Amino acid sequence: MVFCRFPDLDTNRIVEHYLFCQPVGERATAEAIFKKINEFFEKEGLNWSKCKSVTTDGAAAMQGFRKGVIKRIQQLSPKCVGIHCIIHRETLVTKKLNLNPGEAGGQEHELKDVLLEVVAVVNSIRKSAKQKRLFSKLCDEMTSSSKKLILHSEVRWLSRGKVLSRVFELHEQLGPFYAEHGDPRASKFRDIFWIAKLAYLASIFDRLNQVNISLQGRGGDIFRSTSKINALKMKIPLWKNNDLSKNFNDFPLLSQYMQESGWEFEDVSTEEKLSALTVAHLNLLADNLNTYFPENIHTFLAENSWIIQPFNEEPTEDEELLELRADLNEKYSFRGGDYSEFWVSLLEFPESKNLAQKAIDVLVQMPTTYLCEQGFSSLVEIKSNKRNSILDIDCLMRGGIERELTPRYVQIAETMQQASH
Repeated sequence: MVFCRFPDLDTNRIVEHYLFCQPVGERATAEAIFKKINEFFEKEGLNWSKCKSVTTDGAAAMQGFRKGVIKRIQQLSPKCVGIHCIIHRETLVTKKLNLNPGEAGGQEHELKDVLLEVVAVVNSIRKSAKQKRLFSKLCDEMTSSSKKLILHSEVRWLSRGKVLSRVFELHEQLGPFYAEHGDPRASKFRDIFWIAKLAYLASIFDRLNQVNISLQGRGGDIFRSTSKINALKMKIPLWKNNDLSKNFNDFPLLSQYMQESGWEFEDVSTEEKLSALTVAHLNLLADNLNTYFPENIHTFLAENSWIIQPFNEEPTEDEELLELRADLNEKYSFRGGDYSEFWVSLLEFPESKNLAQKAIDVLVQMPTTYLCEQGFSSLVEIKSNKRNSILDIDCLMRGGIERELTPRYVQIAETMQQASH
């Protein structure tokens, strides 16, 4: 499935367009994927030299250093930039927060154990229809707003945070439920420190889910998406400093639990242990963010900040940019939030065309594969078990994905027979 982004002079916008969805074959190798895309480009008369960036989910077939799809495309378009989807990278950061025993000391292991125990709790109830009914009945009797647990799924971006939040929400119901069945896991839900660790995990993963959701959607550009990651990286030192001073207000569920339960540790070392636990976890989060979002991308965006603020006073050696800054008409017509429309509009003017093309080469870079993921979701809905024999799905996909369907009047007219007079 391929989406493209390009400037549209009719609307002065950078638009997103669905191209095609075709099966690659039994083996989705780099060669097979590139061959399928290249066949489409040749059929439609598309020029590879105009391909400025490729965004992928980071699979080896796409990102391969020697024979990946991006490398093959760069042989035809040397200036093409390969981008690993920011949402996928943020998800990998989240996954790497779960340490296996032996990887890093003992503190992080406690949080790893809590997560494994939460998954075991969910599975023990969800795997049995009888257990699910009994638990739902107990939740009804205790007037709980939620009556079921959420099954954990590694392939879903927001799954881990939702599972933890739901278990924390129902921890008062889970304790009596296990106690009634004589299950030793009931002791976990009477352990204030264990629940505090659960509340912290639910809070931090909820924070990460909020970042993930903010990265989703149409129309985002590399500047906006990267800014959201930068904001997260800048918040972590603040959270660490607050945790070191025993202030857990940055994690609402943990702070709320401590207040509602009247939690005051008689043993100060226990509170210090919770502080050390959260700080170590935040250090791991910071390290993972630096691994998947290195500083070089921020340097690149800083060097190209003139794209979003073309009329600032920063020194530059670009003569075209200096001429643009001296143009009062363009300066007063520029609106900071609509910089993509501004640069597309300049493509019509020869004196600014080269500068505008430089800006658009950056703005057309798609920071995420959200549109493709949305397309796959639409495909799953269209090709259900009862409609699995549908072969020509292009028109159905277009209707399911595109927001504005504009008839192609020129192509329609060309297919019609001209009337003779």
